[in-house]
Amino acid sequence: KLIESRQKLPLSQKIGYVAYVCRALGYAHTHGVVHRDVKPANVMVTSDGTVKVVDFGIARIAENSKSQSGLIIGTLGYMSPQQIEGGRADARADIWAAGILFYELLAYRRPFDGDNYGALMLSIMTQDLPPLSETAPGTPPEVAAVVDWMLRKDIDERFQSMEEVLIELEPVWRSQQRSEVSD
Repeated sequence: KLIESRQKLPLSQKIGYVAYVCRALGYAHTHGVVHRDVKPANVMVTSDGTVKVVDFGIARIAENSKSQSGLIIGTLGYMSPQQIEGGRADARADIWAAGILFYELLAYRRPFDGDNYGALMLSIMTQDLPPLSETAPGTPPEVAAVVDWMLRKDIDERFQSMEEVLIELEPVWRSQQRSEVSD
């Protein structure tokens, strides 16, 4: 609802929401669970500001289960290039989806789109990430850098764990909080 309503929120609050999502997913990953359907509809913000990741209905236990070959599970607009190619969803797929969510929270639009499923898949697979400097003017470069790293198409160049994301994201969050308080 926050994204749909394009609610004006302080940048530090948006970063904080994403940090809590990353912490929750990181916890799940350390217990061998991959969510596989991270999207705004599966992130709830309570009236007191608590962030909850919900709907682990299609989550996969990492070592003990494999998806049926060629079966697409999840929401296409948040799927990583590897999932679209039929690869196995792992923590890096959740990192990608959290990156799409982060981008969408900043720009109030997803970075990749298409008029139909084929066009959307092609966009995810081949299009460059639209710079946040254009879609969300005023986004600090250090915030854009974290999003860019979360959304690297090459899985080996993307963050490899939510812990890595948080190592980069949390100092940016603290810095933004300090900046907003001093303003």
